[in-house]
Amino acid sequence: MHTSVGFSFVPALSSFGHDTELSASCNEWRLLHGTSHASASSICRSNFQPDLVGTGATWRDPGKEKGVPQYGSGIYAAERITKADEYSTPIFDSKLGTELYTVLVLRCIGGRVKVVKSNRMDEDQLHQDVHTGPYHSVVGDGPQKHGARYREFVIYDQRQCYPEFLLLYERTF
Repeated sequence: MHTSVGFSFVPALSSFGHDTELSASCNEWRLLHGTSHASASSICRSNFQPDLVGTGATWRDPGKEKGVPQYGSGIYAAERITKADEYSTPIFDSKLGTELYTVLVLRCIGGRVKVVKSNRMDEDQLHQDVHTGPYHSVVGDGPQKHGARYREFVIYDQRQCYPEFLLLYERTF
């Protein structure tokens, strides 16, 4: 049995000044998800597929098709483009003569958020807090690395987020 957890607002830096307002009362966020163009197109057609979690940029043992993400199996997103860009893979656009990268802008409902101050979450704790507990999402706010802090937002139910925009961009660095 778990104790009752109150609601607290967890802002995301990537709120974007868009026409559609976001609701702070349920931790509604616009977040960024870097991926390949093919995967982004598939996500736009049919949303995220839970059975594919761990097949993307997640670390995995050699020879394994799936890995175990650091905060469990969920949809990972970032509030900063520099973090999402790490997971984007290029496609060559022959018309423009350049490589383009893909990031999805996701509209997400975080609900009651478990903020984790470490780089990993124990599977038992995740099950107790999120899967059968009072929380709806996790924000990984682990230690600063490489001079920057990048929080990871993890949504565990694909019905809590959808791709609102698909962005194609050229790197200029």
